[in-house]
Amino acid sequence: MTDNERGEPFPPERGPADRTAREDDTWEIITAWRARAARLILAVVAVLGLPAWGSVVWNGIREGETGIVLWVYPLVYLAIIILALLPRIDHRLRIWGLLVLGYVNGCASMARLGLEGSGRLYLLVVPLFAAVLVGTRAALAITFVSIATYVLFAAQVEAGASAWMEAGIAFAAFAFTTVILVSRSSEFQIQILYREWQARRQLEAARAQLEASNRTLEEKVLKRTASLAEAKAQAEAANRRFERELQFAGRIQASFMASQLPAIPSWSSAAALVPARETSGDFYDIFPLPGDRHAILIADVVDKGVGAALFMALCWALLHTYARRYPDEPGRVLTATNRRILRDTHAGQFVTVFFGVLDTEAGTLRYANAGHPPALRLRDGSLTPLSRTGIPLGILEEEQWAQETALLEPGDLWLLYTDGVTEAQNRRGEFFEMERLVDALYRNAQATAEEIAAALLDEIETFAGGAPQADDITLLVLKQAAAVAQPA
Repeated sequence: MTDNERGEPFPPERGPADRTAREDDTWEIITAWRARAARLILAVVAVLGLPAWGSVVWNGIREGETGIVLWVYPLVYLAIIILALLPRIDHRLRIWGLLVLGYVNGCASMARLGLEGSGRLYLLVVPLFAAVLVGTRAALAITFVSIATYVLFAAQVEAGASAWMEAGIAFAAFAFTTVILVSRSSEFQIQILYREWQARRQLEAARAQLEASNRTLEEKVLKRTASLAEAKAQAEAANRRFERELQFAGRIQASFMASQLPAIPSWSSAAALVPARETSGDFYDIFPLPGDRHAILIADVVDKGVGAALFMALCWALLHTYARRYPDEPGRVLTATNRRILRDTHAGQFVTVFFGVLDTEAGTLRYANAGHPPALRLRDGSLTPLSRTGIPLGILEEEQWAQETALLEPGDLWLLYTDGVTEAQNRRGEFFEMERLVDALYRNAQATAEEIAAALLDEIETFAGGAPQADDITLLVLKQAAAVAQPA
């Protein structure tokens, strides 16, 4: 049994004399695909990079920069033009030239502007290009080099070094997750190309045999049917492998959410996330901040699939980074995260976020809400929603988010949720809606946080009645212990 029959998208790395004819066909398709991809990327960079590199050099000259680092930029751009336009360059030279030039440009940017510049983006993009153009092992190796480079520059920062190192941990987690997902997706696309080519070759061979033979019409139909059945079986096997890869991506994504929420004095908490697909655009977290404070986070990426999962990983990393940098300013955390999202990505996606800082010593919850469903507070039988303080993240770069403060009292019950809860549908197309959620919350208000979360999920499942789930369902329940009556 060959490597491809075992489900591996590529044959093992062996010498030309050791490869079979089938493996040579596979490598021919992979090489052609990667060569086209490299030339396309180089052409796009050559066209779009002219104003970017030109403005960097022009502004540097105007500001009096004369160091050699500034002249790295035009040299990099000239090399990219050569790689993109010369017709007889080996595709491997194009690919590794692109990766090396991207890495050199990123190091030059970090040498000029430090960690605040766009150098970190280059350190992330180069492993992604390697995942598509070379393979998973090379991409992971380059990822280690990028992380080491980031650490080297971060170690030279005197003020706020610990914050940059914490951001580096988030950068590493996001880089490895992204490289793995992109590598798997790239391998799947190449494998589909191979399967299509193989099926086409089999169909052409079957047609030639049918035209050359004098067999009966029944024999011709049987042969053609068998060939199509084999092609269908191969396509179904490829789809099953892709589903397994999505499940793997879902397990990686689930690792971002804490399996056990941290203990908060005099508070109990519980969370639940039921994804509609293998990967989710929802996420939540509770994590400690300096002092007797804890960050409370729940968010919903307004999209589905692998793209939403990647965007979710980026938002999760940025919110953690800025929460530790601005532990007393939830509004500033959302503002800083929004700017980084719009400056570093061009995905056209946005995310709703509720971010709060629970201060048990001061008895307050400072929060900012970026277009997320309002949090609900149940106190002494009275329900109060906490209003939004701004639009979702990822829409306007200069937008700023206000923050509000809510006072805490013993016995408070807090519920945070995503719109997948109120928009859950049954088979008649009816929505669960806020009224049913509030009614269920009142009926279970005396239970523990874990029991409340389980009861709400049961209510939603019973209402849906087995109807397909259209959106991720996420709940976060926090309950403060009631005050203990003092003896007379």
